[in-house]
This record gives sequence, C-alpha cells and structure tokens, in this order.
Amino acid sequence: MIDITYKKLKEHRDRAWDMGNKKYMDVLTDFMDYHEKNGRLTEGQINYAQSIFRATSEQALEDMRCYENKLKTDKEYREKVRVVAEYYKRTHYHTGTATKVLQYLEGKLDKAPSFTMVEGMLRNDYAKNVWISHKAEPKFQAGDLVKLRASADVSRRIAQIDSWMVITIGAKPIDTSHVYNEKTGGTKRYDLLEVGGTNVITVMEKHLKKHRVPKTKKRT
Repeated sequence: MIDITYKKLKEHRDRAWDMGNKKYMDVLTDFMDYHEKNGRLTEGQINYAQSIFRATSEQALEDMRCYENKLKTDKEYREKVRVVAEYYKRTHYHTGTATKVLQYLEGKLDKAPSFTMVEGMLRNDYAKNVWISHKAEPKFQAGDLVKLRASADVSRRIAQIDSWMVITIGAKPIDTSHVYNEKTGGTKRYDLLEVGGTNVITVMEKHLKKHRVPKTKKRT
C-alpha cells in the first residue's frame, strides 16, 4: 500500500483553503493529525485523500480562479450551466446550487455559487448525458410527422393516436438523464400536435419515430 506524506497532505490542505473548500480542508487537517500520531494513514484514508487530491490539483485551482469570469463571459459554459441546472432543479439533488446559479445567470443574484458547488453539479454522468442530448442535432424538425414508440410514457388513449406533427423542439428543459443513443436520439423534449385533432403533448426524442405512410399498390 502506497503511503501519503504529511507534506503532501498539507500541500493539498492549503490548496483546499485557497479554493474555499472547508470540507476538504477539515478532512485533510484530520488526516494530518492522524498521520502525525501514527506515522501513516489507513487504507481507507489514503483512498479518500487521493480523491480529494484530484479535486484540489493545481489545474483545479486554476480552473477555480477562472470560474467567475468564465461564468460571466463564456457563452457555451453559461449555456451548459443553465441546461444542467434546469435539469437538477427538477430533481432532489444539487437543487440549491441549481436554483442559485440560475438566479445568477438571470441577474437576480450578484454573486455566483462557489466553483466547487457548480462543478460538483456539472461533473457527473447525469449532467453529461443531459448536455449531450441538448447539444445533439435534433432527429426531427418542426413540421415533421412522427409516431410514438411503445416506450413513450403516455396515457393509453394518447398512445392509440397514430399521427403527430412536431411543432417545437427543446422549448421545455430536459428533465431526464439517459445515455444518448445514436439511432433513437436522446432526452431532448418535443412538443407535438395531434394530426387532425387538438391534443398537444411533450415527448422525449428517444420515444419518437418517423411516421411512414404505407405505399399504395399500383393498379395493374
């Protein structure tokens, strides 16, 4: 088992302080005390410390220093934060961070949430899936005729309707995180109008398929 030196613990504890991450600073301080008394850390402490080291690397510190300016001026970063925050605002996770950063982007808050909180919201597979679905080219366009797949989460009555027209794409925030599928698409949301009717529904892209009109046989 590879040990971690007291000096390395202190280096990252000080960097955690510079990054304003009190939790990591307190954990590493406790590890330093333990190391000083026992000469080394336990295997569990080493594994935890290594995960903290990744979050408090020199690159992470540099990213943090650029964060506020990036959130003010980088168009794509602002869009990514907004899209992911809209998703998390509808879940039980990162809700406070999502709400605050959306208020900041809307000009309702003067100070953005901390870099650590926002990056924690962005750097996970759920957020990555949402962003990939958002950025992917739509599988359908406004005016296209589509049908619902059997997987669509709709009522039985709605499922029996044969034809729908795409009226808007992405007007509603993505609220589901699934791995993007090159064939069926992702979780981008489409507003649909029943062809020949008045029903309007919202369905995920992956639950739609192209409406293919059966070819009529030529008379012989």
